[in-house]
Amino acid sequence: MVILDGLCWRPTATGQLDRLQFYTHDLSCYHFRETGNNFLLPSQWRFARVSLDCHVELDGFFYSVPHQLIREQVDTRLIVPMVEIFSNATRVAAHERRYGGRHIRRRL
Repeated sequence: MVILDGLCWRPTATGQLDRLQFYTHDLSCYHFRETGNNFLLPSQWRFARVSLDCHVELDGFFYSVPHQLIREQVDTRLIVPMVEIFSNATRVAAHERRYGGRHIRRRL
């Protein structure tokens, strides 16, 4: 047991903690980024095509996307607080979802 005690108190390679503290220290000292529980919310998936002005129309509202996706078909996920837009299974845009009256696009 004496040999193991010596190994447990030996510092790790970083030198900040010994091996016993490394495996038993409190994880609350780390600041973990909060992740949303969006996967639990009911959602609607739709296909949409990006127009020439870099927008996707969903429920009468327009949401912007990167200009590289002009004329591409994208997947959209509508959940209660937000709209997410995916291209090739990668999220490229996220916007707060709008409700209420219709958004009217002005012609230039």
